[in-house]
This record gives sequence, C-alpha cells and structure tokens, in this order.
Amino acid sequence: MDKSERFRPRAPGETLAAAAERARIEVDEELAEIRAEEAAAASAARERGPSGAAPAAVPQKPDVRASTGVDSPAIRGTKAQPGTGFKISDRVKMLPGEDITKHQNFRDRVREGYGPQTLLQEFLCADVSYAHRQVTRYQRFREGALLAAIKQRFFAAILPANPKLTDKEAAKLWRKHQPTEAGMKMLTRSGSSMDEIAAEAFLGGLQAFGTMDALLTHQRSVRNEASRELEIAKAERKRTSQRIEAPFRPAPKDDDS
Repeated sequence: MDKSERFRPRAPGETLAAAAERARIEVDEELAEIRAEEAAAASAARERGPSGAAPAAVPQKPDVRASTGVDSPAIRGTKAQPGTGFKISDRVKMLPGEDITKHQNFRDRVREGYGPQTLLQEFLCADVSYAHRQVTRYQRFREGALLAAIKQRFFAAILPANPKLTDKEAAKLWRKHQPTEAGMKMLTRSGSSMDEIAAEAFLGGLQAFGTMDALLTHQRSVRNEASRELEIAKAERKRTSQRIEAPFRPAPKDDDS
C-alpha cells in the first residue's frame, strides 16, 4: 500500500469490518518498515566495528496513533498487554454537568466483560461505550427540553391573572422541576391543569422531540448491535475453549481371571 494512503480516515460507505482490516494491514506494514530500518542500522553498526564512530540514526516514523486512534504497545515499544495489543479510544468528550468517572467505569466494564481479542472487537467495544454515552446524553437533553417547555407554559398560563407577579414570588411557585402547592392553586384558579400544560408543551416541541427520539433510536441500535456481535464472539470463544473429556471407564475384566 502506498504510504500516502495509509491511516486515512474511514471513507463514506466503508464498512466497519473493512476499516478494521485496513487499519490492521496499515499498522503491520508500518511496524515491518520500522523493524527493517532498525535491523539495517544495527547491521551497519556491526560492520563498522569498534571504530568509535557514532551509530547511524534511525529515521523517526510519524506517530500513527494520532491519525488512527489506535494506541498500540507494539508501536510505543512497550510490552503488549493480553488480547490484541491495541486499545481503541471511543473519543467521548464530556459536556458540562456530565460525570466522566461514570463513563470511564462503564467503558472499562465493557472491555473487561467482553475481553476483545481482535481489532474489530476493539472497535465494537468503543462503539458500545460511545453509543451508550450518546443515548444517556440525548435522554438528558430531551427531558431537560420538555421540562423547560412545561415551566414556560406554566407561567404563561398564570401570568395573565397575576400581571404584577415578581421574580421572588414566582420562585415560590416552581421548585425542583415542578410546581409547588401554591403554584398548583394559582394554576387551578387560572382555569388550566398540569395535564393541559404538559400536552401543550409536548405538541409545541413535537418536531424537536421527534428528532431527539430518532437520534436516541439510532444510538441504541448501534450500541445493541455492537453488543450482540461481541456476545456472539464471546460465546464462540467459550465454546471452542471447553475441553471435551470422555468419562473414565475401567477396562473389562477377563472371565478367566
């Protein structure tokens, strides 16, 4: 493969399996070139002998981890861990108010539970943790948007009958994402109910909520499909690793004995 074509981003329409196989080939080629250059430098140093000349410098290769997202102990020159030797990052960036520790714990439990053995399974583990974060995030966005719309319509319903309502007084009518007892009494006097307010808020943002639901459905599908493939691979490894032992049967005794 031409060097200029190595470590390019995943092309549109390229399947995950094809991208994983291409990444594996590219990393293998890069490592082979590094080993060949190191061997050539060592051979040249042996031919010069103890002349005191400085050993030839080995050309530095570009950091392939930056463009591929692949953290390979073989590339770093450190001892590879059990499994594939790769650890694919899910590239999740935390937003304000999100718990990075909770996400890291989930990501580590995914890797520990499925024990990826191939580069493709590493990608699938990253897909599971990334998609799960998006599912949690979109759920929070949807709930927050709906609560904000309900609160806005709540005050829109009671303000016409209470035009002189101050901010301090309004704070006593809505607390912890819901109306207080005083707020409910004022809403009842205005002739509205919370069911009507919630329905109007939902219908008013129906297009936005529909978009959020579509995003949720997509990310759930990505997470669940990747988990299903990892479950199948894990079950296959367990099946092939089980030793089939025949039960011990003593040899039959001769009648003459």
